[in-house]
Amino acid sequence: MKQSSLKEEFIAAIDIGSNTLRLLIASLRDKKLTRKASLRCVTRLAEGVQKDGMLRQENIDKSITCLIEFKKMYGQFKVKDVIAVGTSALRDAKNSHLLIDKARDIIGINAEIISGEKEAEFVLTGVLYGLYQDQKNFYWDKMLVIDIGGGSTEWIYIENVKKSYKEFKKGSLPLGAIRLFKSFITTDPPDLIQIKLIKDYIISEIESKGLKELLSKTKTSKAIFIATGGTPTTVATIDMGLRKYDGEKVHLHRISRPTLSELLQKLINFPLQKRSHIIGLEPDRADIIITGTLILQTFMEVFDFDHLIVSDYGILEGVIINKKLNFFEEF
Repeated sequence: MKQSSLKEEFIAAIDIGSNTLRLLIASLRDKKLTRKASLRCVTRLAEGVQKDGMLRQENIDKSITCLIEFKKMYGQFKVKDVIAVGTSALRDAKNSHLLIDKARDIIGINAEIISGEKEAEFVLTGVLYGLYQDQKNFYWDKMLVIDIGGGSTEWIYIENVKKSYKEFKKGSLPLGAIRLFKSFITTDPPDLIQIKLIKDYIISEIESKGLKELLSKTKTSKAIFIATGGTPTTVATIDMGLRKYDGEKVHLHRISRPTLSELLQKLINFPLQKRSHIIGLEPDRADIIITGTLILQTFMEVFDFDHLIVSDYGILEGVIINKKLNFFEEF
C-alpha cells in the first residue's frame, strides 16, 4: 500500500470538457484530499465537432488562454504534478491533436484523452470519496451515478459499495447538453415538439445502451440516484437560490422529482434573455441548461427515482485519488 507523506503536497487536476475547462488544486496529507482552489472557463470545445468532427480554431484558442490562466493559479501553489484529461469533445474530434500539442508545447501540460468508460471510473471514485467524507455512517446499497457533460453522459451502476466498490457496470452515452441543444433546439424558447423529441431520444439511448436491464434493480429495491457535472450543480444552485456558486453548499443537496419538473418548466417558459437572469444560473449556461435538465429529468422518470442527490465531487477528485491515494483499499 502506498504511504502518503506527512508533508502537505499540492496537486492539480484539469478536465478539458466539451463545454467547460475546469481546474482543481488539492492538497494531500495522511491519505486525505482537501480541495484548496478551483477555476473554470467556458470554451465550448464541442461546438462544430458534431457537425463535421472538427474543433474550431476559436475554441482551441479560448482553451489555450484558459489553460495559461490555470498555470498561473497552480503556479502560486508551487504545484509540480498536474494531471490533465480530455473527454467527449476531444474523443470525438478528428483534430484533437491541435489542442493537445499546443497545451504541451506552450504550457507544458500533457493531457490524456480518456475513454468514456475510464471517465466513468474516475467519476465514480470522486463521487464515492465525496460521499464518504461527508457521511461516513451512511450505507449505500444500490446506486446509479451519472455525470452530465456537454458532449456525453457517463453512467455507473454499483451494488454493495462498501463490500465490492470495484464491481460495477459503467458506460458513456452520447447525451450531452451541447450535443442535444445543437441537434434539437431550433426556437427560443423550445416548443413542446422539440422537448418531446429530446426526451424520446434520451429514452432510446438509455434503452439501447445496456441500461434497460437495470430498471428492475433500481425499482424493486432501495437505490439512490446521484448526479454530478455542470447541469446538476447548476440546478441545485438555482433550487437553493444562491447568487454565487458554492460547491460546499451544493454538495449533497437533494432535489425531488416534482421540484425538478417545476424548475424545468420555468426554464422552458422563459426565452434566453430572461432565462439568463434566473438567480443561480450562469448566463453562459443559459442556452444549454434546458437540454441538460431534460437528461436529468428523464433519468429520474425512467428509473423511477423520487429524488436525486447532487455531488460536487466527480472526475477531478477522481483522477487525483486514482493516481495518488489508495483510499478505497481501506474503504
